[in-house]
Amino acid sequence: SLPGDGVRRLCYAGTVVHANPAGVLDSRVPEKAGAEIFGAASLAADAEVVALLLEVLRVNEVASSVLVLGHMGIYQSLTAPLALPPDVERQLFAAVQNKSETDIAELLGRRTETRHLVRLPMLMGRHDQLGEARRALAGAPPGVERALDALEWLAARVAGLDAPVEVRFDLAELAGYGYHNGPVFSAYQPAQGSAIARGGRYDGIGAAFGRARPATGFD
Repeated sequence: SLPGDGVRRLCYAGTVVHANPAGVLDSRVPEKAGAEIFGAASLAADAEVVALLLEVLRVNEVASSVLVLGHMGIYQSLTAPLALPPDVERQLFAAVQNKSETDIAELLGRRTETRHLVRLPMLMGRHDQLGEARRALAGAPPGVERALDALEWLAARVAGLDAPVEVRFDLAELAGYGYHNGPVFSAYQPAQGSAIARGGRYDGIGAAFGRARPATGFD
């Protein structure tokens, strides 16, 4: 259960329209289903939507699934002090997504934060990788440590579900960058060439309409 007034759980299923499909063979009008929790800012809400996603995969008999966990707070905490121009920020984002350590180093030059961001794309793998991440990111802004603690907690909750899924971490997971701002996750299945589900936290939804609310969900 989640404390607080105004917590709402919603779900949807139907077609959506994409101005640009994700791939050349993808439909511009795919069918999607998803679930969201509005009004809950806690990690418990993130754990709830992850658990629901894993239940959806189980009920639909998706075998050999892999859950990849990340946290937008890591990248955001490392880049916020840099105050990069928008064009450089876009290039850096692409370099991290492409896991190009050379490009990251060339873009940032001799900055204190460069050593952390250069390491970021390679900080991926199973649970023991979090220990390596803490060592590699030692001395980073406090938001990095808080994000790693959140990932550790979420992974423990997933392990407690005894779900038939392999959990991995990717600290350069930036799906939904500019939209998500907390834990993010993706589900994969070996027979599919891309993620079959994505989700994460996106607090501040509704701010444009005068009512910002915390939210987390997946589709």
